[in-house]
Amino acid sequence: MREDLPPSLEAQLGAGVLVLGLALALGLCVHLVRARWLRPRLKPLALTYPDRILMVKEQLQSVGSLLRELEDDLATRTKLLEQRQADADRYEKLASLNKDQAKAVEDLVGRQFKRQGKASAIYWWVGLVLAFVVGLVVNWISGPLWAWLNR
Repeated sequence: MREDLPPSLEAQLGAGVLVLGLALALGLCVHLVRARWLRPRLKPLALTYPDRILMVKEQLQSVGSLLRELEDDLATRTKLLEQRQADADRYEKLASLNKDQAKAVEDLVGRQFKRQGKASAIYWWVGLVLAFVVGLVVNWISGPLWAWLNR
């Protein structure tokens, strides 16, 4: 060892090297024991005909359940496709309107949007007034309530 190292550090370093060597030796022994005595005992299992038939039966059952899931998914997608097709037909009919019919539909939709705009503005103003009134009431009540709680 080096002379400039303190004796306690030198002893710790020596103990660490010893423990590392023992761990490596133990790992090598475990590996050799497994390789020599345990592996030769493990033999591949030969499947018998009843086992093979059982495996095929299980595989067929899993294929059947997968087919049912696929059928359900296909039915759902078919239903969605039919709905989209109906929407496309409706929009195609709307697109094929003549000018007078298109103007009538546009006026109807415009009036509906105007009504909704007026209703939403009224709801906004009512909400603003109610919020103001609630704020006044809370501020009016909070002063005496705070004084009563702090006495």
